[in-house]
Amino acid sequence: AKAACACCCWAKPTLARCRCRCGTVKRAPRAPQPVCSFFDSPAKVFARKGLSMMQQNHTNGRLTDRERTPARLIVLRVLFTLFAAGTVVFIFSNSMQSGTASGLRSAAVTEWLNGGLARVGVGWRFSERLVRKLGHFSEYALLGFWLMLSLRVYTRRILSHISWPLFFGLLAGVLDEGIQIFADGRGSDVRDVVIDFSGVVFGLLAALFLLLLVRMFHVLRESKTPL
Repeated sequence: AKAACACCCWAKPTLARCRCRCGTVKRAPRAPQPVCSFFDSPAKVFARKGLSMMQQNHTNGRLTDRERTPARLIVLRVLFTLFAAGTVVFIFSNSMQSGTASGLRSAAVTEWLNGGLARVGVGWRFSERLVRKLGHFSEYALLGFWLMLSLRVYTRRILSHISWPLFFGLLAGVLDEGIQIFADGRGSDVRDVVIDFSGVVFGLLAALFLLLLVRMFHVLRESKTPL
């Protein structure tokens, strides 16, 4: 058998096979294929794949079967986006309630929580103001959770794009307080925006922790899989 010789074809890993000057046919090594995200345009996909200009013209700008988005990923994108949008609608609908209606709901929740504490023998009681602030925090923590999961199904580089869920969470908090200005008996408060944004950050961290656990589970399962 002839020994492998140096060939310029080895510098082109996208070629499936190449023929050296000595006549020996050998298979060129393939470079690892990077995962394309939703934010990548077809031109950027071609650049990352290392395709030549002739191959780009041959595909006419269309992605191959390997590069198409899986159907399961599309379903997750739709679901998480709808969950995030639904959370925003729920938050804004609460903000559009009048001060009287909002106060009655807060009083009912406060009474229910204090009743539960009394049944378990805890002497401490929730105040209505604390319940309202916890409600703000919980709503926006849920929003931050869905925003982070939505970001994850659109791109793997979540740390590089984490400013997007932070921006949308802060924007929702500002708009939420703006809506309350036009509701009867209610007003806006800068401290509520800070509480809302703190909830978004908490939800983002909770989603990151969940994603880390899922990743660790998959790594452990793959390591136990026999070859």
